[in-house]
Amino acid sequence: MQENEVKNSQAAEQALLDGEKLTAFLNSVAHGEYRAVVNKILERCMISYATFGNWRSGKCRIPELHKSAISDIAGYSVF
Repeated sequence: MQENEVKNSQAAEQALLDGEKLTAFLNSVAHGEYRAVVNKILERCMISYATFGNWRSGKCRIPELHKSAISDIAGYSVF
């Protein structure tokens, strides 16, 4: 593999792992609070619901700044 292919592969694996961690956090949220928590994430990170869905599915990476914002909302280190 070429160097760029290795980096892209590692980034894709990290995005998938982060998506799984985000999903695990959201699965721990109480049913009645789920929508409020998602809305907090959308507002604090200034992203669309489509981007949020891409994060959850691991289709794109979650920037470090947004990881810390999500962890602040959760009250513990999600990532």
